[in-house]
Amino acid sequence: MSDTSLTTADLERIHAFRGLPTQELEELLAAAPVVELLREEQLSEEGVLTEGALLVVRGLLRVFVSQGGQPVLVGEIWPGEVCGEEALFQLEEDAAVEPPRNASVVAAVNTVAIRLTPELLEQARGTRTLAAMQAHLIHTLADRIQSTNLGMRKAWLEQQVREPMDRPMQMRPPRRRWGLLSLLTGRS
Repeated sequence: MSDTSLTTADLERIHAFRGLPTQELEELLAAAPVVELLREEQLSEEGVLTEGALLVVRGLLRVFVSQGGQPVLVGEIWPGEVCGEEALFQLEEDAAVEPPRNASVVAAVNTVAIRLTPELLEQARGTRTLAAMQAHLIHTLADRIQSTNLGMRKAWLEQQVREPMDRPMQMRPPRRRWGLLSLLTGRS
């Protein structure tokens, strides 16, 4: 890979870090291990244990899950996005055991990222940088939940089209509505 050095300017291109003190960004760069991936290099494999999360600074990652033994593309991780964030939310008693990955991740192009670990987040405690990372992670998780829900709904609808129900839908009788007058008079 040609240039793997990261600068505060690289981090400032990420929305979550814009406007943060330069000194805090320098401290983050000094503490966070840089991860370099060449095009088509695999970062993680579905079901296999790996360490921490990654914040992509430059490049692009592709996310695959196995379906019927074949890899199926389910998403992409662009600069400023995080993958493997589940590793940051472990209970302390489970800290020695990394959760297995839910998907395989492969670099689509040469990619540079920083590794985020619970220890790194603890080290950044009390800084604006940590607050920015936490807000960014919450946003990432909310986006992933929404995307998963939409995907599940789409799959359910597609299944309903492929496998129509054998029996007609049961119609429920209309609900009895109780207005104030009917409650007072006992009539509906």
